[in-house]
Amino acid sequence: MDKVKKVKLILTLLLLFIGSSSPLWAQDCFSQTQAEQLLGLLSEHEQVFWLEEAGYVEVSLDEINYQFDASCGFTFYLIGQNKKGQPFSRPLIAKKLYLKQNGQSHNLSYWLSQKESNSGNYLICNSKNAYTYHKGYCRGLNRCTHGISRISEAKARALGRRRCKFCW
Repeated sequence: MDKVKKVKLILTLLLLFIGSSSPLWAQDCFSQTQAEQLLGLLSEHEQVFWLEEAGYVEVSLDEINYQFDASCGFTFYLIGQNKKGQPFSRPLIAKKLYLKQNGQSHNLSYWLSQKESNSGNYLICNSKNAYTYHKGYCRGLNRCTHGISRISEAKARALGRRRCKFCW
């Protein structure tokens, strides 16, 4: 095989490999609930770090831009500066963004999962006459004929619901 054919073959294989592999810096997509939790987390945490190849970079965020895509959900773009005052601009990738609070430093995926488990998944009956929320399916919820929805405890309380006496 002559040199030109080898180069063409290598370039073709390289293009096939690049086209088939997933992008290195693909943005993460978030549901509306996750997007709300994400914005809450960013405002709660005192320090924000970004994982680069060389290590962690402390950043201060000036803007968090987002857009909604029907096929994906919410995507975010972070804009700010690093501790040295240099511009910082990245698509949000949950495993690269680290938040530090009370000495604990974890990536955004961890904090979102904690937030989700702490907010709880409670059940409510969709009836306008219902007045409780439930930890799980119990005999109080068995009487519901209007459908059952999952909801956070904060939202249940905002709707004027109280804890079910069978569940607690």
